[in-house]
Amino acid sequence: MQEEVEGILEREIHCFANYGKTAGMGLYANNHLLRKMKKTMESMTRLNVRSRPPWSRFS
Repeated sequence: MQEEVEGILEREIHCFANYGKTAGMGLYANNHLLRKMKKTMESMTRLNVRSRPPWSRFS
């Protein structure tokens, strides 16, 4: 789960960097990315993903 979230965040940052440069909508893209990252971090906190090792969900 943690690896999936990290992969999603890396992909979002990569998309933001390219989108902001090519579309000329840096502020819009930045706000969108920040909202999405905040929502992701809130859901991670709600699921308590950070404090559990990956194998604990199988026990």
